[in-house]
Amino acid sequence: MNANTGRLEEARTAFSEIYEKNLWRLGPGLELEPDSVQRFVRLIQDFMRENEVATVAEFGCGYWVYSKLIDWKGKRYDGYDVVESAIRYDTEQFSEENIHFHLVRDGIELSGADLLICKDVFQHLPSEDIIYYIGKFKKIYKYMIITNDVFPDAHANGGIPSGGYRAIRLDREPFNERCAVLQTWEGVNFGERWTKHTCLLFGDPTAGGGARTVLNNHPEFGPGASKTVQRHSDNSLSRIMSRLPSLARSVRQIRAFLR
Repeated sequence: MNANTGRLEEARTAFSEIYEKNLWRLGPGLELEPDSVQRFVRLIQDFMRENEVATVAEFGCGYWVYSKLIDWKGKRYDGYDVVESAIRYDTEQFSEENIHFHLVRDGIELSGADLLICKDVFQHLPSEDIIYYIGKFKKIYKYMIITNDVFPDAHANGGIPSGGYRAIRLDREPFNERCAVLQTWEGVNFGERWTKHTCLLFGDPTAGGGARTVLNNHPEFGPGASKTVQRHSDNSLSRIMSRLPSLARSVRQIRAFLR
C-alpha cells in the first residue's frame, strides 16, 4: 500500500465510524439550522448564476444534507466522498441524469468543473493532505468555495489525524492561500461557540469539464511544501466585499485584489 492509499484508507475508516456512530449527527434525516443553511444555499445559487457555472464538483458530499436544497437544473454535479455508505445512499436517493456520486479510492480520476464546493471537510484532515488536495484542485477547477471553522482558534492549523478536528485558516501557515471571505457563520455546537468562514479561492481560469486529475500517491509533507505569498488582512477583504454589488463583479475584483 503506498502512502496516499494509506491516507485514504485512514480517512475512510475514520469517517465511516463517525457516520456509523452518528458522532457528528450528520447522517440521513439530519435537520439543519434553517437560516444559516438557506444563506449558504443562496450563496451557491447566486454564484452559479452570476458566474455562468455549468459544472460543479463537491469534495466530501456526505449524505447530501444541504446539497439537496440546491437547484441543480441545467448543471452537471459530481459528488465525491470516502464513505461508501454515503455514496450508496446518495446514489439511491438523489442520482439523476446530471447528478452523479463517486467513491474516492486510490487512483480515482477527478473530473474538472467550473466550481468546487468543499464544506466542513478540511477541518477534519491533516494539513499535509489539505495541501495535496488544494494543489490538485487548482489544476481542474476555476473557482473553489471552501467552508471551515475558523474559531475556536486555539489550535488552528494544528496537527490532527484524519477524522480529528481543529479550526482551519487557509490564509495562514502552512497553507498561505490567497482567499476572500464570502460568508461568515456563527453558532453553538456541542455547547461551544464557533465561527465558520466560506472562502473563495481561484484555480486555473481555463479549467472546466475537460480537465482531469488523479488522486494517488503524494509526497510526505515537509517545510518545502509551504508557500510565501502576499498577505491581506481580513478587514481589508471585508471592506472590499462590502462594496461589491454582485458576486459576478466580486470575482473579477477579488481576483485582481489577491494578485
